[in-house]
Amino acid sequence: MEGSSIQLESPNDSPTTHLDKTEFGQSGGNAGVMMGNAIQPYIYIAHGSTSKECDEDEFKNCLQCLYKADSHEERNLDRVEGTCEWFLEDEKYRRWWREQKSDLLWVSAGAGCGKSVLANFLVDELRSSKSQQIVPSTVCSFFFKDDNDYQKSAIFALCALLHQLFVVKRRLIYHAVEEFKVKNAAFTKDFATLWKILTMAATDKKNGGNVICIIDGLDECEPRTQKQLIESFIGFHQNLGTSSGNGPFLKFLVTSRPDSAIENGFHSLETIRLEDTPTTTCEDIKLVIKARIKSIGERERLSKDLQDNLVRRLFDEAEQTFLWVSLVLKMIDDSANFNQETLNEILSTRPTTLDEIYEKIFTQCPKTKMARKTLHIIIAAARPLSLDEINVASSIKHGNRSFESVDRSPFVENMLKKNCRSFLRIQDSKVYLVHQTAKDFLIKKYIPDPLFAISFV
Repeated sequence: MEGSSIQLESPNDSPTTHLDKTEFGQSGGNAGVMMGNAIQPYIYIAHGSTSKECDEDEFKNCLQCLYKADSHEERNLDRVEGTCEWFLEDEKYRRWWREQKSDLLWVSAGAGCGKSVLANFLVDELRSSKSQQIVPSTVCSFFFKDDNDYQKSAIFALCALLHQLFVVKRRLIYHAVEEFKVKNAAFTKDFATLWKILTMAATDKKNGGNVICIIDGLDECEPRTQKQLIESFIGFHQNLGTSSGNGPFLKFLVTSRPDSAIENGFHSLETIRLEDTPTTTCEDIKLVIKARIKSIGERERLSKDLQDNLVRRLFDEAEQTFLWVSLVLKMIDDSANFNQETLNEILSTRPTTLDEIYEKIFTQCPKTKMARKTLHIIIAAARPLSLDEINVASSIKHGNRSFESVDRSPFVENMLKKNCRSFLRIQDSKVYLVHQTAKDFLIKKYIPDPLFAISFV
């Protein structure tokens, strides 16, 4: 049935995939269940309309090649109810979504303006039964993150999109199996091959169906494969006018900062710039402020008058970004004393730019070797580290010759919160910088500073 993005093609299939609101993009259960259900024997249609039975091991191995397990964490902040909904009424968005043709829409906004939360919301919305009744489609997604070697690669993004598509539309996997037979797993490392498979599979008239891909944070993709992806998007867009318009469509919605490389490449695309919607953005920020202050107020038993005062004073700065508001709220949340005097001090000296707020957070961090060492480790890591990994890495001293000899802290989470303050976010025992801009700030301002340099032994 074409009406649901999680409807599979065999009675034995399961709607589980490798994302429970993760970076990959299909909602559902764990990957082990998904992979077990995905390898049932099945028939695929090869070029020339000849039916072939796909070897079970071949099918499993091909699908496994496209599955990368390093990014299975929920990374985006939860959406506050009522926010982002205005976007569904945007004329450009509605035209992009409703027209029965392939298309590409670029959503541009500066750092901390809520692009990832919006993208996450759109994935949910497009998969909803209401949206599926209007525009039946398989919805795939990928969220670039520059703190992970896999998640900042466009090659990895294409693998993730294809994996999602083939789990839902199993017959389409012959487009990849043909390459797998020739190149084995090497086909998953070739951008051009992956792009060709995606565009051919998604628009397969016999076995496919409408496909929508939401790609968030293109600016966080590493430069080499970002260039390839931008060029492919441009070529895709230029060829839209030559397509017949018959058969299933392939739509892309891409979010990013307006970086020069992306701006130059996408200048002719249909574009929604969030900075051109100040009224709706401001209302969303107000909803975020109210929800967060209410949560803090209930936990700390703040009076209604104090909560109302906090909302009012924060909203006076509502022209700032979601990230700015979130960081100020985190400073309030991290405050040791919830009284009028302390909160007045925070609000009266609140920074007005992201750099200023990061400067203030940094000045509150202890000027100890352990604090500096921890920040160095997090910034330099090729992927987000677990609490245990950071505990070991930060505790290593000269003379340690084995894992067992490292004297680790029994209270590593408390140590991180004390030493790094609001720079970090801990989720599911993994440690992340609060935002990409925090990493940019630390690298730009402090890493080159000899006073910030440390010895790791």
